[in-house]
Amino acid sequence: MTRSGVKRLLALLTALVMLAGALAGCGKDTAAQENSAQESGDDSTTQETTQAGELSGLSNMFPADEVMLTSNGVDVTWKQLDYFINYQKSNTESYFTQNEMETDWSADDGSGKSYAQTVLDRAVDSAVSFGALEQGAKELEVSVPQEDIDGLDDQWEQLLANYEDEETALSTLAEQGVDKDLYKQLMYYTALSDKCFEALYGTNGEKLTDEECAERTAGDGYMMAKHILMETTKTDDEGNSEDMTDEEKAEVYAKMEEILAQLSGLEGEELEKKFSEIMAEKSEDPGSQSFPEGYLFQDGQMVPEFESTVKELEEGQMSGIVQTDYGYHIILKLPINYDSIPSAYSSYMYYYDPATLSLRCLTAQSMYESVVEGWISSAKVERSKALENLDPVALMNE
Repeated sequence: MTRSGVKRLLALLTALVMLAGALAGCGKDTAAQENSAQESGDDSTTQETTQAGELSGLSNMFPADEVMLTSNGVDVTWKQLDYFINYQKSNTESYFTQNEMETDWSADDGSGKSYAQTVLDRAVDSAVSFGALEQGAKELEVSVPQEDIDGLDDQWEQLLANYEDEETALSTLAEQGVDKDLYKQLMYYTALSDKCFEALYGTNGEKLTDEECAERTAGDGYMMAKHILMETTKTDDEGNSEDMTDEEKAEVYAKMEEILAQLSGLEGEELEKKFSEIMAEKSEDPGSQSFPEGYLFQDGQMVPEFESTVKELEEGQMSGIVQTDYGYHIILKLPINYDSIPSAYSSYMYYYDPATLSLRCLTAQSMYESVVEGWISSAKVERSKALENLDPVALMNE
């Protein structure tokens, strides 16, 4: 999956992830649509959509091709806006369900606006981002390569191939308010966004220096450490975990004292090298295999005794023997490696390119989000009378 599938919190890009990932199961390559097609009056895509059938997931409040707003001169139709409305509406409905709340679109969501108004506002921001990205790309002097534009039809066919047959594919997509034309538009702006990101920060944030990362994450409470663990629990005959006896714990503690003696007096690279060798050989923490360079974590993500010890240590300093519910630890505090993956993202390691999960890349994505939000807020937006008069609550209840 592309970088945009990892951490882009903009409604535009998360909606694209829903489409390209959960709905379609697309591959890594990103295709695009030539933006001049609409301007030239090319209606071939519209004809194909009509032949494929109606968009059953599209609200019939307005004609699909009615322009609802323009963003920096880029028209946004009802079909496009309705897609983003449905995405935001679905998220809010999930929020209602998870919190066992009654679905009341007119209720205040805590911001002084109704849930319905917030859904509409977020959808409009997503739609405004079309023109915002166009302007940002112009300022950065980037564009989508022609080869990606030319390959868009092939990507659409690959998308359809994920389903049992073409009729099922078109029907399923139509239920989501998606046809070939909309899909191509969404993929175009995903590709354009990626080009903007790369121009600013590199493919995976590699243009960001450690100093820039440190400044951006200064208030996020990141710490990094590796540890040697010997457990003080054991598994009984039925496979259940139970505490060791005091005698058994004493034996474990004695082993930890031996390890501590081997490490005492070492400093700097020599200490870290020896620590890593012993950790690989004797630590009973299975996570050490996935994070041999150490854990990168934030406040509240580790057990209190472990976390408080790391906070008290200086970078490069080793602790004594620390006891937690897991057992006995010896901890070595490390400087933050911004190319490491925060432990909060460890569950994603098997699904995404690890480079996209590094703290450096995540920091770049956060910075890029702010840039795009700035483009959106400064975009020249003209709303149609239909949009200005739209009743959000009535729309949600349709």
